[in-house]
Order: sequence, then structure tokens, then C-alpha cells
Amino acid sequence: MTQLTTRRAILDDIPRLTELLQEQAAIIRQLDPRYGGHAHDAPAAALQAAIVSDTHHVFVAKRANGPLLGYIIGQTEPAAAVQQLVIDAHFGSRGVGTALLGALTGAFRTDGIMTYTVAVPRNHAVQQAFWRAKGAIVIATDAVNRTETMQIYIKDGQ
Repeated sequence: MTQLTTRRAILDDIPRLTELLQEQAAIIRQLDPRYGGHAHDAPAAALQAAIVSDTHHVFVAKRANGPLLGYIIGQTEPAAAVQQLVIDAHFGSRGVGTALLGALTGAFRTDGIMTYTVAVPRNHAVQQAFWRAKGAIVIATDAVNRTETMQIYIKDGQ
């Protein structure tokens, strides 16, 4: 298997990122039919805004000569948070999420950020397990959005 690489997202990545986001939304709807879709009515516009923003970091992961396998969006203001971690469903548990989180964590560290939050669907066992394995702890539960807000502390070597 070829090596996984990460890089900053570019505007040309948006069609593939939108496709990945739609795939993830469909999976979440299967887990919870009450899920009405993504928070953004226009995901391409939201992705573009994040890619060009000074307050966001957007990274993508891929293998050589292959399609993008996932992306991560982190915001630095008003508070540091992972806004999205989206991975091709066919490549889960293959290090894509860990590689993306490593790239974002490095950017956060460069910005002087040592803690951040992420909102995780309460009924998505795979996402819950991923974040807990990375050291996340639940700090709040949102019954309306059916999410748990988790906080992560960046450690040396993380």
C-alpha cells in the first residue's frame, strides 16, 4: 500500500471534499433518520470559505496517484475546534483520520493552541471511539443536536 500523505487543501479539492461530505451525511442519516443533513446548505461555499480563511486550517489526505481520502477542518477563532473530520467510508481504520489529525495538531501547535474541542454524534460509535482513543474527554452533551462536545489537550509528541 502506498504511503499516505497530507497537505493543505486547495480550491480545486472542493468537488471531492463535497462528495466525501455527502457520503458521510448519508451514513449518519442511516444511523439516525432525524439527522436532516449538514449544517451548511451550500457545502462547496462553506469549504471554499474555510480554505481561504485566516482562522481555519484545512488539510486533505491521499495516497500517491489516488483520490483524496478525507479532510479535516480546524478553526482557531473564536475558540479552537475541529469543525469537520470526513473520511472516505472505504478507508476508515487505515490511518487517514490519524494522519489528518496529526497535520491539524501541528498547525494548532504552531498557532500556540494547546487544547481544542470537537462535537461528535452520540450515536456514531466509530467516531466516539476514534476521539476517545486520541484522549478526548466529554465536557458537554447537547440533547437537541444529539452530540457530545469533547475536549482534547495537545501533548508533547502528539
